[in-house]
Amino acid sequence: MNLREFLKRDNLDEMQKQTLLKIESRGFWGLWMLLLAALIIESLLGFAPREMAAEWFIFMLGCAYSVIK
Repeated sequence: MNLREFLKRDNLDEMQKQTLLKIESRGFWGLWMLLLAALIIESLLGFAPREMAAEWFIFMLGCAYSVIK
C-alpha cells in the first residue's frame, strides 16, 4: 500500500460513517467490559497483581482512550 493511498480522505457517505462508528463503539465497549470481567475474576481467584499486569495495562489504555476521545 502506498503512503498516499493510506493518507487519502475516505469516500464514505454519512450512513457508512455512522455504521463504522457504531461498530467501533460496540467493539471498544465490548473489549472494555471483557477486560474488566477478566480482572475481577482473576482477582477473585487470587491471582497476583504481577500476573494481571498485561490485562490491567490494556484496560488502563482503554480507559485513557475513552477519556481523551
